Amino acid sequence: MICILEPKSDQALTGSFLFNKEIAAASHGKIERISLGKADMESFREGDSLLLDSAWIYSVEAKLLSKSPQSGFLVHSLPEKASEWKRPLSECSVLVATSAAVAKRLQTEIPDQKIITCLPGNDMRLRSLNPQQREHDLLRLITVANIIPRKGLREAAQFLRALQLDGIDFHWYIAGQPMADRDFNGSNDIDDEYFDDLQSLIDEYEWEDDVSFVGPLTMEQQIRLYLGMDVAFFPSREEDFGKVLLETAQLGLPILTSDVGIARSLFGREDHALILPAPLSQASLGEAKAFLQQYQGLERNIRQRRSHALLNRSWTMAADELVKSMRTMN
Repeated sequence: MICILEPKSDQALTGSFLFNKEIAAASHGKIERISLGKADMESFREGDSLLLDSAWIYSVEAKLLSKSPQSGFLVHSLPEKASEWKRPLSECSVLVATSAAVAKRLQTEIPDQKIITCLPGNDMRLRSLNPQQREHDLLRLITVANIIPRKGLREAAQFLRALQLDGIDFHWYIAGQPMADRDFNGSNDIDDEYFDDLQSLIDEYEWEDDVSFVGPLTMEQQIRLYLGMDVAFFPSREEDFGKVLLETAQLGLPILTSDVGIARSLFGREDHALILPAPLSQASLGEAKAFLQQYQGLERNIRQRRSHALLNRSWTMAADELVKSMRTMN
């Protein structure tokens, strides 16, 4: 059995913890996900293969445990400075990267380390949503992202304000919550100043009726919200993978996204997707306006059925791949 050890947290809807949850659930008992504190790590010194969530990189107890035979790190993302993580990740038995971008960086910095790439799976119950009747001509945009600097929400607000002044009327839904973003800004604490700055922009623009913070949502809740949306908006400054992009592609929404993660691989030159340089800037306003105008004035919203290898990759496939790779390496 493979045990994925993750820190106890009240932020269970983060992308990394959702990866752990989904791959364990799909493994038919071959992968177990365990949330624990530092003091509980001693009990895992012997036995099953252990993968420590990369949130543990800075923990002394985790570094010691990762040196045990058949142990390693499940690496979702990496801090910018390699000096912060290179040593502990080079001393463990194996690394499992959950995106090609992370795997490439690990291979560059630690070329002699054993590295497995295990991409996320997809919820195969998700299907392209049916077009819905539009009640009015106000463009509905949805951003599923936690409120952290890396997600580019402050730049997105400035970008949307410029579009609004140029005639694009919208309502912007933000599904997420303020969180820490150590890999981006080096802090373990929630960046309250960032959220306050975002709120200040909304107040300055008098967007009390134009923006809704709907908080963190389960996938079922997200789908209900997605039903009435016209365009998915993904303004991230930086992304290793971008799980939300995968979900958006599966559900068929038109998407306006920055060029991060798997965006270009998923959407390419598709008519109902616009990929802009990250971070968003005023230089892209003309393209964005022309793109969004396609979805104004329609009786029904548009849904695009897509085909891509990643959309056919189930969590069961991802779990089987990880189990097989770990068994082969051990």
